[in-house]
Amino acid sequence: MKNARLFYYALLFVFILGSFSSANDETKIYGQTPPGLTPEVFAPDIVSTGSEFSCAMSPDGTEFYFSRFGTNPYHAMMYVQLSDSAITDAIRFPSLQNEDAWEPGLSRDGNTLYFITSKSVPGSTTGSIDLWRIERVDGEWSAPIHMESPFSEMSSLSVSISDNGTFYTTDNRRGQMGADIAITRKNHNGKYEDFTILPKTINTPGMDAYPSIAPDESYLIYTSMGDRKPELFVSFRSADGVWSQAQPIDLGELETVAPCLSHDGKYLFFTANSNIYWVSSEIFLQLKPE
Repeated sequence: MKNARLFYYALLFVFILGSFSSANDETKIYGQTPPGLTPEVFAPDIVSTGSEFSCAMSPDGTEFYFSRFGTNPYHAMMYVQLSDSAITDAIRFPSLQNEDAWEPGLSRDGNTLYFITSKSVPGSTTGSIDLWRIERVDGEWSAPIHMESPFSEMSSLSVSISDNGTFYTTDNRRGQMGADIAITRKNHNGKYEDFTILPKTINTPGMDAYPSIAPDESYLIYTSMGDRKPELFVSFRSADGVWSQAQPIDLGELETVAPCLSHDGKYLFFTANSNIYWVSSEIFLQLKPE
C-alpha cells in the first residue's frame, strides 16, 4: 500500500510539473515572454543588437522586417520569421541584399514592402532619399519600384497603411524639423491624391513623424518632438472621424521613435537606444477618451 501511495504521488508530481511547463510555454510569443506595461528589448542579439532603427510586422504575424545600420550599404533591410514558439536568426532580406534600405512598411496583404533608400531615382544619376517599393507575386519579389508623386522628390518618409488603403506618411516638405503627419489615397483614376495634413490635435509646429495607424484607423501612434525629447504620442479617432488631442505614451526615460504594431494589435514596437523594444498595447489603449 505504501509503495502504491508513493507511486501515486510521483505520478501527480509529474502531471503538475508537466501542466506548469505547458502553461508556461503558452505564455510565450515569438519564443519570448511577452512584455507588460514596461518596455523590453525585443529579441536581444537576434533582432536587437544596438544598431537597429524602424520595423514592420506582416499582417499574418509571421514576418518581421527592420533596418540595421553600420553595414555595407549603410542601412540593411533585415528579416526574421516568427511563430509563437520561435524566431529565426536575422538575415539580410534577400530581395534588397545590395540596397541601402530602411523604414519598412507593409501593405495590408503583406505583398508590398515600402522602404526608404538613397539610390538614384529614374532619370537621375544622383542619390535622393525617396520612398520605393517591391511587390511579391507568386512568392517572388520584384525589383525596386520608385513611388510616384506625391511621395517622390524627398517629400515623404515612412508609410503605414490602413485596411481601406489610406496611406499615413511623414510629409517632409517643410523640412525634417517641421515634418507633419499626412494622408493620401488613390483616386478613381488610380493616382495618389495630394497629401492632406492631419489636424493640429496631432501635428505641432515641430517634428511629427513615423506614423503607425491601426488597421481600422481607430487610433494613430507617431513620434513627436517639438521642444521635448522625441517620444511616442497617440490620438484616437471618433466614429464621426474627429481626431482626439494627442497624448504622450509613458515609456519612461526612453527617447522613442518609429512605432509599429503587432499583427493582432496586442503589442507596440518602437526604436529606442538603437534597439527595437516592445510593450503591451494597454500602455496606450488606457489613454482612450471616455
